[in-house]
Amino acid sequence: VQMVAGSIKYVQAGDGYTTVSMEIRVYPAGLVPVLAAITTVAGATISGTAPAGASVEVLIGSLSLTTTAAGGLWSVAIPWQADGTYAVLARATVSGTVGPWCVPASLIMPTPRIRTLRASMFGRSGVALDFAAQDALREGASPYFGSVAGVPSLTFSRASSAYRTTSMGVMESAASGVIRFDYANGAPLGVLLEGARTNSIKNNSMQGAGAGVRPTGWVAPFTNATGITIAPVGGGVETGIDYSDWDITGTASVDGTVFLYCWGSIADIPATPGQIYSGSLFCKVASGSLAGTTWVGGTGANGLFITPYNSSAVSISGGQNTVFTPTSAPLSQCRVATENWTTPANTAYVAMYVRFQVTAGIPINLRLRIGWPQIELGPSASSPIRTINAAATRAADLLSMPSAGLVGATEGTLFIDALTAAGPIQGVNGLINLSDGTLNNRITLYLLSNANRRVAVLINSGGVSSVNASVGSAIAAGGRVKAAISWSASSAAISVNGGTPTTFTGVVVPPLNNLLIGGNGGNAGNSWGTPMARGMALTTALSISELQALTT
Repeated sequence: VQMVAGSIKYVQAGDGYTTVSMEIRVYPAGLVPVLAAITTVAGATISGTAPAGASVEVLIGSLSLTTTAAGGLWSVAIPWQADGTYAVLARATVSGTVGPWCVPASLIMPTPRIRTLRASMFGRSGVALDFAAQDALREGASPYFGSVAGVPSLTFSRASSAYRTTSMGVMESAASGVIRFDYANGAPLGVLLEGARTNSIKNNSMQGAGAGVRPTGWVAPFTNATGITIAPVGGGVETGIDYSDWDITGTASVDGTVFLYCWGSIADIPATPGQIYSGSLFCKVASGSLAGTTWVGGTGANGLFITPYNSSAVSISGGQNTVFTPTSAPLSQCRVATENWTTPANTAYVAMYVRFQVTAGIPINLRLRIGWPQIELGPSASSPIRTINAAATRAADLLSMPSAGLVGATEGTLFIDALTAAGPIQGVNGLINLSDGTLNNRITLYLLSNANRRVAVLINSGGVSSVNASVGSAIAAGGRVKAAISWSASSAAISVNGGTPTTFTGVVVPPLNNLLIGGNGGNAGNSWGTPMARGMALTTALSISELQALTT
C-alpha cells in the first residue's frame, strides 16, 4: 500500500475528529519487495522474520551467513568476531528475487568474563575465570586475557597451530599461541587444553586425491567380493575437514569384505610392544545408501581397526576395532575412534583401516567420505592434527596466571569445572595446580586413570606430601567434574560434585606463586585434554558448606 497524494489530519474539537483526504495505491503481491527483518540480537544468536521458505542472507560487518526462514522465522549463530561493534543486516531471496537490506541492528562483541569476586562469590576476593559463558563469545586470541580490575593477566602459549570446533560446527585452525574455545552443537564448552600429540598418518589432508586417483601415498583398497568395485572419486573439504570420497558399487556374486586403508606402506608407522595407541577418523555416507552392506554383526568383525604388524610386515593378532554405522550427518559430527589399544608382543608397525561386509545378490551404490584419519600415542583420541605428506605434532597448551594476591600466605580456595574425556584416560590428568613452578611445592587437583577415575589431591611442601589422597565417587566417561579445595593453617577440605567434603589435618602449605589451569604440576604443560569451563582462586578458605554448595 502506498499513499500517492493527500494527507491524514487530526483536529481537536470537542470529542475530536479526523479528516482524511488522500489517494492510496495497492500493489499486486508480485510487485511487493521481498523483505526480511531482524528482531533479536542476543546471547549467541541473531534472529528475525522473512517470507516462509525464503533464503536469508545475514551480514555481520563483512561476514556473510545464509539460512532459511522456516515458517517465516530464521536465526543464525553468531560466529567469533574480534571485539568491537558491528552493523547487522539481513535480506531475503524468494524465487530468485533478492529483496533489499533491512534496517541495520547493532552487535557488540565483548571480551571474556574475567572478574574480581569482592561482591559476587561468598563475599571473598580473588578471581573467577568463566571460559564457557554463553554471552562471552570470545573465541579468539590470547590478547583477550588482560589485567582486569587489578587481576593478574592470564598467560597462554602453544608452539603450534591446533584445531577446535566452532559455534557453527566447523573445524577451525587456531594459530600458534592462540587459545581455543570449543563448542558442541553450538553450545560453548570452555577452553580446550591438551598435551602434545603426534599424528603418524603422513597424508590425512588427502593431498593428490582426484577422480580415479588415491591420496598421495595411500595404499589401494581391497575387497574379496567378486563384482564389487572400489574407486576413489576425489577430495574436498566439508565442515573444515579434508576428505576423500570412495565409490563402492556393483553386485557381489559371493558375500565378502571391503577394506579401506588409511596409509601407504605398512612400515609408515614404527611401533614397539607395550605402547598405548588411539586411532580415529571422520566417516560418513556422502551419497547412495548402506543397502547390501553390514557394519554391525555379520560373519566377521567390522568398523574402524588399528592393527599390529611384525618386522616382516605381516599382520599379527592383537588388534582392536570399534564398531560403527556411518550416517549422512555433517562430517564434523561423524568422528569415530578406537582408543586405549596396547600393542602386543612382536609389534614392529601399526596401521588403521575401515572394514565392512557386503552381501551377495544385493546391488550396492555407496559413496563413503573419509576425513582426517589419525593414529597417535595416547589412551584417547585428541583433537585432529592435519598432516601434509609427513607426520605432524601439535604442541601442548599452557594456561597460567601469577597467583600473587589470588591466595593468602596460609589459606585459600581453588575451584575447577571441566568435562572429562569421553574415552579412556591414563596417568595423571591435571585439573588445576597452584605451585612455585616446581613439583616440590604445590597444591594439585587431578583425575586418576581408568582404574577408578576419581579426583585426587596432592599437597607437597619441600618435596614432602602432607596430603595425597583420592576422594569422591568415580567420574563417568564424558561426565562433568566440579572440584573445590580450601586450606587454612594446618587443615584442608575438598568437595567433588556436591559430595560431602573430605577433610585433612596436618597440612603443610607450601610457598605458592603460580596458577596452572589444566596442568598437574610445575610448568611443563597441560595434560587435561578436554574443555575447562570455569576456574576460581580465592584469597581465603571457604567453609565446608560453601565448598559443597560451590561444586553442586
